[in-house]
Amino acid sequence: TAQNIELTCSNNYERIIYTVASQQSTAPAPPPDPTFSATGQPILPAVLYTGPITTPSTPDPQVSIYKWRCIDRGGNVEPVVQSATYTIDSSIPAVTVNLDTSIFRPFVSPTGNNTS
Repeated sequence: TAQNIELTCSNNYERIIYTVASQQSTAPAPPPDPTFSATGQPILPAVLYTGPITTPSTPDPQVSIYKWRCIDRGGNVEPVVQSATYTIDSSIPAVTVNLDTSIFRPFVSPTGNNTS
């Protein structure tokens, strides 16, 4: 099932760029750090963040690693690259219950009906 990912930074940022690596079942290798050019534009493979990112609907589980960085209006790049790993797994687990019937007795309702 698709989910929305929101990226945020500290005070007064103007733009956020990010990279992502995704893989089914296990964690992928981390993506490269997002980098700004001298003019404040993202250098590929970094992408400009424009709002919540909708994760793709893929077979479960999907493991994604996001890295992002911010720049303020003065051109100051946030020195620390932020990172988060998300696992989207909407599979319904199979549940099996094995009751020890030697412990449990049939329930008898107050009307005397056996409901086992």
